[in-house]
Amino acid sequence: MIWAKLKGYGMAVLAFLLALFTANYYRQKTKRLERVVNQEKAKAHNLEAQHKAAIRHQESHQREIDEALKDDSHLNYFDDDDSDQP
Repeated sequence: MIWAKLKGYGMAVLAFLLALFTANYYRQKTKRLERVVNQEKAKAHNLEAQHKAAIRHQESHQREIDEALKDDSHLNYFDDDDSDQP
């Protein structure tokens, strides 16, 4: 009779400890995965910012080129004072 009760309590304690250790394992696994997700988000955000900056620079350079072609100021850039001498 006492042996059966002890066996029952032992099984209950074993089940409790198993649940506790399993929960701890999955909590740690979740933290590791969250850290990886945050790192990937940071990388994606950085790449997105780099892409936006590249587009902004490209548009800025194209605008400068268009303005120079519009008023022919690009021709003056290549002319220097020594070009009219023989």
